[in-house]
Amino acid sequence: MTSYITLSETSKSYLAYDKLEGTEPGIVFLPGLKSDMEGTKAMALKAYCEEKGRTFLRFDYFGHGKSSGKFEETTIKDWYSSLVIMFKELGLEPQILVGSSLGGWIGLHYAYEHPDMVHGFVGIASAVQFTDEIYEGLSDSERVDLSRKGYVELPSDYEDGAYYISAQLLEDGKQFRLFDKEVNYQCPIRLLHGLDDVDVSPSVSRKILNHVNSDDIAMKLVEGADHRFSDDYCLKLIIETIESISSTG
Repeated sequence: MTSYITLSETSKSYLAYDKLEGTEPGIVFLPGLKSDMEGTKAMALKAYCEEKGRTFLRFDYFGHGKSSGKFEETTIKDWYSSLVIMFKELGLEPQILVGSSLGGWIGLHYAYEHPDMVHGFVGIASAVQFTDEIYEGLSDSERVDLSRKGYVELPSDYEDGAYYISAQLLEDGKQFRLFDKEVNYQCPIRLLHGLDDVDVSPSVSRKILNHVNSDDIAMKLVEGADHRFSDDYCLKLIIETIESISSTG
């Protein structure tokens, strides 16, 4: 059942979430860009946690799903703050973060800034610094549009219409860069990536593996898996990976 966190009595800002109570460490699922808490991976993890009696949280970022705000008017800063608010307002104990695409970037940044609150991290096609990738891939005419209009529209393979990418989104992404500094992690880190992913290159997960400092980090590349990473084999692999780090950390 969907619940809501309202930031203040006068605020129009609110976050939608669904939380199961159970054993710890719990699992927090972080969806991808323009995805929400009703996606295949989120629902598969909910079913798993219901069966095992584990704590589980899924939620929508600002500008996504049932939460307040428009996607076009939100940025990395807002989506990251959504996770920060969840931990604070719900009084969560250290959790295992499972981040898909954008959620992988957000989860890694949270684990870096709040090491005492993260029991472990599982990244699925973690799109770290994807905003830099977007800007570098823009044509000259698209960069002109970005400068003049403050946004650019890019084609999407996942929904009708196009992605609306604002100049502010690309600018805010710079504040969350992980590859430009030394980053240390105290929790187990597991990286999963499909070799057929054409949206976020597997090279990004390789870069994470080689860049971050961790005593417990591993990566698995999956043949035949694309960016969705949501077929039966991939869902089983995600759960097995979570279980492998549930008693560590």
